[in-house]
Amino acid sequence: MTDHLKILLVDDDDVDRLTVRRAMEQSGLNYDLTEAVDGAGALVACAAQKFDCVFLDYRLPDYDGDIIFAEMVAEHDSQAAVIFLTGENDEKLAQKMMGSGAVDYLTKAEISGTVLRRAVQYASARHNFHKQLAEMARIDVLTGLPNRSVFESVLTKAIAQAGRAQNMVAVTLLDLDNFKDVNDTLGHAAGDQLLKMMSERLSARGRVTDTVIRLGGDEFAIIAPNINDAQGASRHAQKIIDALAEPFEGEDQKLFMSCSAGIALAPMDGTDPTQLLKCADMALYRAKAEGRGRFHFFDEKMNTAVQDQRALESDLRQAVAKNEFELFYQPKVDIRTGQVLGTESLIRWNQPERGLIPPNDFIPAAEKCHLIVEIGDWVLRETCRQHVAWRDAGIPPLNCSINLSPHQLKDTQIIASVDRALKQSGLEDGCLEIEITESAILDNIKSISELLGMLRMRGVSVSIDDFGTGYSSLTHLKQLPVDTLKIDRSFVSNLPGDEGDAAITSATISLGKTFGLKVIAEGVEDQEQLDFLRREGCDQAQGYYLSRPMPAAEFPSWYREYQTRRIATIGAPAAQAG
Repeated sequence: MTDHLKILLVDDDDVDRLTVRRAMEQSGLNYDLTEAVDGAGALVACAAQKFDCVFLDYRLPDYDGDIIFAEMVAEHDSQAAVIFLTGENDEKLAQKMMGSGAVDYLTKAEISGTVLRRAVQYASARHNFHKQLAEMARIDVLTGLPNRSVFESVLTKAIAQAGRAQNMVAVTLLDLDNFKDVNDTLGHAAGDQLLKMMSERLSARGRVTDTVIRLGGDEFAIIAPNINDAQGASRHAQKIIDALAEPFEGEDQKLFMSCSAGIALAPMDGTDPTQLLKCADMALYRAKAEGRGRFHFFDEKMNTAVQDQRALESDLRQAVAKNEFELFYQPKVDIRTGQVLGTESLIRWNQPERGLIPPNDFIPAAEKCHLIVEIGDWVLRETCRQHVAWRDAGIPPLNCSINLSPHQLKDTQIIASVDRALKQSGLEDGCLEIEITESAILDNIKSISELLGMLRMRGVSVSIDDFGTGYSSLTHLKQLPVDTLKIDRSFVSNLPGDEGDAAITSATISLGKTFGLKVIAEGVEDQEQLDFLRREGCDQAQGYYLSRPMPAAEFPSWYREYQTRRIATIGAPAAQAG
């Protein structure tokens, strides 16, 4: 409050107003007093000027005081300290008045110059304290920028102004690319210093009318009003990206960073602040997916894609609950003898409306919504159970192979899941094999190696799937407790005619022999490919030429028929065998 106070007195009783007026004259305060006799008059006065303090009678002829107080704040953005006046010595009413946001209350019987002076001074101090707290709640402590709490109010006002000016507001959401690497390698103190420098640069390089907001972490939003068209928004975003591409001067080094940005335009993409932020977030995700260090505008196709993704995730959750998944089994065959050695379990989603859905169409979504661990655990248990059921039906014990996703490898319960599946099913020792991709190994080779070692101790063998498509080195291969290399179908499909694929396949087989590993080729589709692999010393094969993946119910009859003719199956085309 200022030294010269503007005070509003609202009371319908002439005597009560006279009492307050005389007490104010005796208080020694420097003030201007405005009077109103009802709530409507109080609101008119608040519309005309800003007050430092309001003495507000609780019982007014038109509305109760707490309703008028709420209108003063909502309609006229009043920042006045409100002291309620009441003729009732009622503690519950006093608590209600204080709960509405007042800083104090007085009973009219106790009003005097001294009491009013003390009440106004107390109200001034308390009101200023609360204003400071409110302001602190709106500021990000690290950067000094406005924080997420002010985003909606600032954007709402900007959109309203844009409507009057017939232009647009650009909401730009941005973050630093690979910021996590800074925290991981240089420490969080260096990361915090980088964010401070980033906020200073955004504030300095932006327009005066822009509002830079730190939403959290390394994510910032810029609300840019008075944008005339998309080209103007493009120039604005590129200026931001260029500014953050300049090196940041640390204490003893320069940091070269890049940022990605997503842009939503109001009113084109909507006028709701929450929805606009979502639109900008979708555009930011697209920018990062396209290579980082760039910006992308929101378009409705993104929203459609997000809605489709959400619908798919919702259907997947129901699929888990309703047990809509089914396993197909593809045999793995010894190339030299033709003997069936085992199967690979391949999941299908038997969706009621769309039929059988292959894994490539839903596994990425399952990984994204964190259902893959639950689905993978079911695959593990069902594979073990099914193989034991076949054994009990008279089929000799076979190796059963399942694929583990990178998410499952990071699950702390994976070992317990394997132990539980083996114990519950009664599967023979040495019959379970897990397949992991080459790229998953490189994610964290030390922890993956430890995990694989624990699985090997349980008699579980390990196969590297899609070998040759990643970037693992011989050093990695030597470090890992691996039993089998699986040649990717992309190398097998052009055998034996493609010299490059033939050389890679031969080298992989030779490499496996050198390390004492078995080698299996997937995607075998004709006799020439099978003959080439046999000549090169490959151990096993699987593919449509030998058998397509099949439901569990079909496997026993296929197996018995195949056993009676397996020599012919290896020596001549056998697509009819399944």
